[in-house]
Amino acid sequence: MNDLSTITTTELLDEIGNRVDAFVFIAFQDRSKNSYALMTEFKGNSLEVIGLAEMLKTRVMDTFNGSKEVGGE
Repeated sequence: MNDLSTITTTELLDEIGNRVDAFVFIAFQDRSKNSYALMTEFKGNSLEVIGLAEMLKTRVMDTFNGSKEVGGE
């Protein structure tokens, strides 16, 4: 298995993009009390990307509302 810690986020997302038809990625990094980084990437047409984002929103809300376990289907 490769050590993923040596792979840049961009390289990782490029590889994921090669494996799927559509994806949505968003990440937040707290750099200090006054600074943060927000990274967003996506692949797919607008309907696929919006649909995936809405599906993720629903899953997160269900998890926080106790309807599903984290990582549940």
